[in-house]
Amino acid sequence: MNNILIFVPNCNQGGTERVAIRLSEMFSDENIENCIVTLCDNQLPYKYEGKHYHLETSGNKLSRFISSYKKLKKIVQDEKITHIISMGEYPNILNALMGQDVKKIARITNSFSSLTIKNWLVYLLTKLFYRKLDMIITPARYLENELQDFFGIDAKVNTIYNFLDIQKIEIYKKEKRDKKRIIHIGQLVEQKAQHYLLESFAKVKEQVEDVELLIIGKGEREEELKALTKQLKIENDVKFLGWQDNPFYWLQNSDVFVLTSLWEGMPNVVIESMACKCPVISFDCPSGPNEIINKPNENGILVEVGDVDKLTKDIVKVLSDDEYRQELSENAYLRALDFDIGKISKKYLEVLEG
Repeated sequence: MNNILIFVPNCNQGGTERVAIRLSEMFSDENIENCIVTLCDNQLPYKYEGKHYHLETSGNKLSRFISSYKKLKKIVQDEKITHIISMGEYPNILNALMGQDVKKIARITNSFSSLTIKNWLVYLLTKLFYRKLDMIITPARYLENELQDFFGIDAKVNTIYNFLDIQKIEIYKKEKRDKKRIIHIGQLVEQKAQHYLLESFAKVKEQVEDVELLIIGKGEREEELKALTKQLKIENDVKFLGWQDNPFYWLQNSDVFVLTSLWEGMPNVVIESMACKCPVISFDCPSGPNEIINKPNENGILVEVGDVDKLTKDIVKVLSDDEYRQELSENAYLRALDFDIGKISKKYLEVLEG
């Protein structure tokens, strides 16, 4: 009988953790034993009722690595784990070391184009240890190609898109609003590059009356971004809401979602926005957005990374043209159905049986 260990690095409110919980719930619905293991001792940020172990360690990097390996090995043995599905560089490397008694599956979470010279050790370890894995799952075709280009790995790679249980999304009553609303959801970190959105919003306000921007998320750049809103004189119309337990309410009560990431893997929030019939404008970063928005200007809008003028133009059009916004909304929802759990889950079950 299969028993799955899902291994993720952190307990942040990010896409990786959300994918882990959705995988666990999917396996549970199929009566497959499973648990989640993290590298921190905090509670998982989303509602989760399954088993949760943590590998919290102390000391230098080497001692933490050895301790994490031993703790993970013990959990695998005690729980009689048959498969490990890991996500993120560190968990993937530990997974690769688990030996032949367990099937080792790694899931790539981000584009390797984000690697810099500072990440040379990650690059070398990835190239060395990924070959020891039984299978690698990528959430986007682009990442599958990157594995070949960066590491020369072309075997045992299977692309499985992120999924969403659309039937479980509650339909909320629309707010009565006097303002058009732009929304962004994501960690406030370098990767998400929200400064481009703020610069664009300042220009949008010159063309659209009564518009506001909601930013949901927290991170190391929060104070820097708040300072930028003051510099741009938009602080009264930008609201930083922190993390919200229910993003679907806010997405259903917004006019457009904007993603300005420099890189991604396969951004869940784009699929979630489309499932809520909230039109999406996204930077065409590596990777994911252009595989989700597969008909640009029909089921979403793609903008070259860093092109603030084009971003502004597209936001203004969506906010100003009700008919176009409605068309984008309906087409976005139809595209989101392609990522429903009913279509994607069977691919994970096939991986377990293979």
